[in-house]
Amino acid sequence: MIVIGSERGFCGNFNESLIAQLTQAAANHVIAVGSRLCARLQNSNIAFTELSGANSSEEISQVLSGAINL
Repeated sequence: MIVIGSERGFCGNFNESLIAQLTQAAANHVIAVGSRLCARLQNSNIAFTELSGANSSEEISQVLSGAINL
């Protein structure tokens, strides 16, 4: 499962909502995109592989390539 979090802090509790959904779904391992989401996953029981998120639209293709190459 790939989960894309917010990279900046302008989305309220978006990352926390994602983690709550992952917990309810009993996710065993996820590919987490975004440093803020990954920092919050550190405090959970969910195993994850971290990918850096895009800070601008120009970086989206790099993020997608990283996900494909896993």
